[in-house]
Amino acid sequence: MTTRTDFSDDEWRLLTSMPQLAALGAMAAENDGPVSSTRELWASTNELFEAAKDGYPDNALVQAIAAAIGRHDDGAGLPAADFDATGQEALHMAVVEKALQTAPEVDRILDDRAMPEEAAGYREWIMGIARAGVEAAKTGFLGLSGARVTQRESLFLNQLSTALGAPEVPVRDWER
Repeated sequence: MTTRTDFSDDEWRLLTSMPQLAALGAMAAENDGPVSSTRELWASTNELFEAAKDGYPDNALVQAIAAAIGRHDDGAGLPAADFDATGQEALHMAVVEKALQTAPEVDRILDDRAMPEEAAGYREWIMGIARAGVEAAKTGFLGLSGARVTQRESLFLNQLSTALGAPEVPVRDWER
C-alpha cells in the first residue's frame, strides 16, 4: 500500500497537483468561451472526486490524494505563480504546458515509489479527469452544438497520456 509517507513534500505536491492540472489542461486545451469552460472544469472536478470514491475505492494512493485535495492540506494545490501569463490565450497555453511538463515527473515518481497497481490506477484516474473535461461541452454556441472534442483537445489527451505513461484514452468524437 502506497501512502503519503512514501513521498517527499515536493513529490507529494506534484502528485496532488496533477489531477488539478489535468482538469485545467482539459479546459484550457481549447478556448471555447466561459460557458463551455465552466462545464469542462466542473465535469473534470466532479470526475476527480467521484471516480476516486467509486472507481478506485481500494487504491490507497488515489484515496489519499483526493482527500488531500478536498481538504487543501499536505501541500495540495496549485501555486498561482505557476500560471503567470498575459492574455487569455497565453494563459491557456501556459496551463496546458504546465500539465504536460508535470506529467513526466509524476510518471517517474510513480515508477520509483508507488505500488505498480496503485500507480496504474492513478494514471487511469488522471486520464479520466482530463477526458471528462474535454467531453463535457461541445464547441458551438454555449457548448450545445458542434464537435464534442476538438483536435486540440484530442491532442492534449494524447500528449498527456504519453507524458504520464498511461494508455491512450478514447474519446467520443472529435472535429475533423
